[in-house]
Amino acid sequence: MGCGASTAASAAAQPLPMPSNQAAAVVSSMSSHAAAATPTAPSAPLGDAASGNVDEQLRALQVRVRGLEEELRLAKEAGEEAAERGRLAQGGAREEEAEGNQDGRGGGVAGSWAVDETLRAKLREVFGQMDLNKDGRVDKMEMSKASGLLSELRVEFGLRAEVVFEDSMTLDQFDAGIARELEVTRKEQALSGFNVARAVAELLPGGSPEQPLAHLEGMNGEELRHFCRTSVAAEVEKLLRLQQETMRERRGR
Repeated sequence: MGCGASTAASAAAQPLPMPSNQAAAVVSSMSSHAAAATPTAPSAPLGDAASGNVDEQLRALQVRVRGLEEELRLAKEAGEEAAERGRLAQGGAREEEAEGNQDGRGGGVAGSWAVDETLRAKLREVFGQMDLNKDGRVDKMEMSKASGLLSELRVEFGLRAEVVFEDSMTLDQFDAGIARELEVTRKEQALSGFNVARAVAELLPGGSPEQPLAHLEGMNGEELRHFCRTSVAAEVEKLLRLQQETMRERRGR
């Protein structure tokens, strides 16, 4: 009896085991109270740091914008310089073409007329006589020795005395040069009443009896280009229209 009573009393003194779900609830509650009781450290102020970052980004953006503006300015200047070089190159090409027209060796679109067989035979004969070494080409020295033959050719076919041939040419080049000169000469004769020189003289300002073309001499490239494209071109167009109307009236009679 004594032993059993002692065991029963000991068992009664021990706490009964708590279910697992209740234990978890108690632990959670205790943790919450502990967290609430623990003082929190004050947070660092964020306003100054954020403002500093924004200012730095703004300054970087401004620097980038200024850089882009400078790149745009340089690109614009480069484009303008390239355009000006292109205009100057075109002007130089036109001047070279005009010089070529003056010496009879280039420019324009003339040269499409075919040479008839009579003229072609004559050209072959003259070329053969000029080709002293029979290499199929006539150079400047051979043409100089055959100046009499060339003069006779000019007179026979009504070519200008100022016509100049290439320094070295084949028979085909000789034929093409003569054909072109014949075409230009015939058109020039047909336009004999078309006085472009007088029209330009009426348009050209300034000058004096001693230097009638002083204004022309003093023009720069851009001024001369503008004068030719506006005043001279308009006057030449007017004269060509008059020539065209006269030709059509004659055709209609």
